[in-house]
Amino acid sequence: MERELDLEPELLAVLKSKMQLENMANLEVVEASMTDIPLKDNSIDIVIASLALHAVRPLSLSLAEIKRVLKPGGSILILEWEHKESPIGPPVEIRIGSEEMEQALQASGFIIEKRVFPTDYLYIFVARR
Repeated sequence: MERELDLEPELLAVLKSKMQLENMANLEVVEASMTDIPLKDNSIDIVIASLALHAVRPLSLSLAEIKRVLKPGGSILILEWEHKESPIGPPVEIRIGSEEMEQALQASGFIIEKRVFPTDYLYIFVARR
């Protein structure tokens, strides 16, 4: 079973309608915050946080919650905005730079396995619990 977690009911409603159109029965939609994930400890294999972590504070609390729900050896894939101006994206002042993210992941006990910089203003980390 896959789960989609989001705090925005509008985004979840769009996802639910797409799920019905595509007859996707293996996806569960969960309305929740990344600082209070309503899932059991050690219950998830992979977490994908795509352009989301810059919107939650404190970052350390969200990373602790993600680590809590990840199974031992589970992975997190993070796509996030670099802390610099770009033609699109959120305001620079709320972005989390790759160096800050790397430090936060390490401080939370994650092991960074891969770093990718697909553009000047986006980065991807893959880390393991």
